[in-house]
Amino acid sequence: MQLEPGYTIGQYTIEKILGEGGMATIYQAKHNLLTSSFALKILKTKNETARQRLLQEGRVQAIIDHPNIVSVIDIIEIEHHPCLVMEFIQGSSLTEWMNEEKPTLFQIEDVFMQVLDGVEAAHNLNIVHRDLKPANIMIKKINLYRVVAKIFDFGVAKNIDGPTMTRTGVTMGTPSYMSPEQIRSSKSIDQRADIFSLGAMLYRLVTKQRPFSGRNNLELFNSIASIPHPNPKDFNPNIPDRIVRAIDGALIKNPQFRFPDCATFRMVLQGKRVWDSNTSASTTNQPTKQEPQTSAKITPITPLSLPPLSQSSPRIAPQSTDQTELFAKPNNQADNSDPTVSWVSHHSLSPGRLEPLPKQLVDDDGPTEYIEEANISSDQISSPAPTPESTPSADFEPTVAGASPPLLLIGTVLLVIFIVAIICSVVIFYF
Repeated sequence: MQLEPGYTIGQYTIEKILGEGGMATIYQAKHNLLTSSFALKILKTKNETARQRLLQEGRVQAIIDHPNIVSVIDIIEIEHHPCLVMEFIQGSSLTEWMNEEKPTLFQIEDVFMQVLDGVEAAHNLNIVHRDLKPANIMIKKINLYRVVAKIFDFGVAKNIDGPTMTRTGVTMGTPSYMSPEQIRSSKSIDQRADIFSLGAMLYRLVTKQRPFSGRNNLELFNSIASIPHPNPKDFNPNIPDRIVRAIDGALIKNPQFRFPDCATFRMVLQGKRVWDSNTSASTTNQPTKQEPQTSAKITPITPLSLPPLSQSSPRIAPQSTDQTELFAKPNNQADNSDPTVSWVSHHSLSPGRLEPLPKQLVDDDGPTEYIEEANISSDQISSPAPTPESTPSADFEPTVAGASPPLLLIGTVLLVIFIVAIICSVVIFYF
C-alpha cells in the first residue's frame, strides 16, 4: 500500500516517504495535536510471519527503553496493515556519517562505545539483535563535538528466554556481519553472536574494510568460519593496540573463547583488560608496575552445539549491498541507504593524537537475509582445526620478522674482508 502526503491516520498526517524496502515503507508523519514529527513503519505485505516480526520488533524496542535505542511509541493498524510509530530522527546512517564527517579514531571510538551501551541494555534483557551493522545505527549531530548514536531494526531479534519464530537451521541476518554459529543456525545463538557482529563493525569503522569477503555467500561464509581476518593495522597503522586486541577478541570464531559480554568488550577496548582466548580469562591492567598482574577467571558460558570451530580470529577483505532508509537525512532527501540517529558520549577515552582515517566506506552492508538450511550445509562450510600460526596469543600482538643487527654486521665485515682479499690477490699476481 502507498500513502500519499496529506493522508490522515488517526492523529497522524503523512508528510513524505523516508524509505522503502521489500517488506515495509517508512513515512515521516506529523502528530496533528502535538505538531511534532514521528516515523511510521508500515508493513506492505499481509504475510503473517512478517506481521508477527514487525509486532515483535515494536515490542522489543519499546521494552528496552535506552537512550541509544530508537524508541517505539505505539503500534497502530492502517487498513489492516500493522504500523510502528517511532521517534523521528533527522540524521544519517553510521556509514554515511563516516563518509561525510571523516571522523578521527577518537570520534569513532566514542560512537562505538555508545553502540556498546545500547547493545548491552538489550543483552541485559536477554535480547539478541542478530542484525547489527553500520546501516542499522543512526547518527545525529548535537553540535560540532557531540553526536548521539541509536540502534534500530530489531525485526530479527531473539528473546533468549522466550519462544522463537526461527526454525532450526535457518540463517538470518546480514552475511558480512554474521558469526560462524549464526551461519549454521540463527535459532540457537546467544549474546556472543552480537559480540562477533560488533567486532566486525568496529573493524569496518577503523579500517574502512570488511574483515571477511567472498564472491558469493558460500565463499563469504567460509571466510567467516575458517579464514583469519587481516590485521587492522595493515589498513590503518594509527590504530592503537588495545583496539586491535578488542577486535581480535570479538572475532574469535568459537563462541566459547570469544568475549562473553559487552562489559568485557568495553574493558579490553579501553585498555583495562587483556583477553586470553585460550583460558577465557581476562587480566586487569594494574596501575603500578610493581604490582604483578592478576588473572580473573571468567566462568565460560555453556558452549553451543556446533561443529568444531577454529579459535583463531578471522582475516580477509570487503563486500556490499543496500537496505531501507528509515529516517530523514539533514537535507530531507530520502535515499536507499540506511537509518541514523545521534547521541552524546559520556565515556572516558584515552587521549592522543589520532589522525583522520583515509578512504571511504564505499558501499552499503547488504540487506538482512533469510537462508534455509538446505542452501548452506555444515559440510560446505569448512572449520579447520587451529594451527600454531592461526591461534592468537594471549595479547594478540602481531610479530614482525626481521634479521638481527649483529648478524648483519658480521656478514658485512666478512664480505669486506673477502673483497679485500680478492683485490690483494690480483695485485700480487700482476706485480
